[in-house]
Amino acid sequence: MNITEQQIFEAKKQLQEHIEQFEKQLQELIKKQLTITKVEELAKSVLEYNRIQHEIEDRSHVFSLLSAPQQSLRSPFVKAELFSYLEAAETVSPELVDLLADDVLTQLRTDIQNEVEDTTTDLILAEYREYILPAKMMAERFDQIDMLLLEMNRYCKALDANYNDEQAHAVLKYALRVSIYADTRMEPTIRALREMQFQYITDEDRAELLDHVEEHMAILRFEAAKKQQLAMEQAVRMLEKREEQPKK
Repeated sequence: MNITEQQIFEAKKQLQEHIEQFEKQLQELIKKQLTITKVEELAKSVLEYNRIQHEIEDRSHVFSLLSAPQQSLRSPFVKAELFSYLEAAETVSPELVDLLADDVLTQLRTDIQNEVEDTTTDLILAEYREYILPAKMMAERFDQIDMLLLEMNRYCKALDANYNDEQAHAVLKYALRVSIYADTRMEPTIRALREMQFQYITDEDRAELLDHVEEHMAILRFEAAKKQQLAMEQAVRMLEKREEQPKK
């Protein structure tokens, strides 16, 4: 892993502090739930419990990545799970996502410079399309996108004289769609699509991608409503179970 030991230490320290704070909040919430007698209020606390638990799970997931031996982080298994780490990091902070994105980018640059045998144009395109660009977008570093695409094109041309720069268009459009459906903070993405002048997407692409944003936000609203309904049902069950227990 190309993140420095100090960066790993600081990130793990912050994650551990967050986990401890959330676990404390969870225990306090469990105690509070025992005093709640109204269904709506209890349902709200169930939602809060689930949110806190999710925060702990995301931070634990990233912590496990940063705690793994450096050599294991290049294994196919970890690579297959890489996007899940980026998604978890996105719920922590844009800075943490950016840290992981820079590490993936540094690893790829090192492989290219060392002329690692399996570093093909297809692999380079996949790294930018699946991980580097979506992660940079999730980290809200839209200012780096055009520069990274130019770098990608340069690397691919060096390996294949017949490489077409216009492949950057498909890569960027795909990466934007990936980041949209992984993003929990939509405003920076919406603002970037409306205001920033990316070299490799058209006005038609912008309109299509903004439609995907609306679709994703509709999905998030539906999921929020579903979670609310499930929380209400759980709150009813909790109160019924409490009523069934013999009173001391």
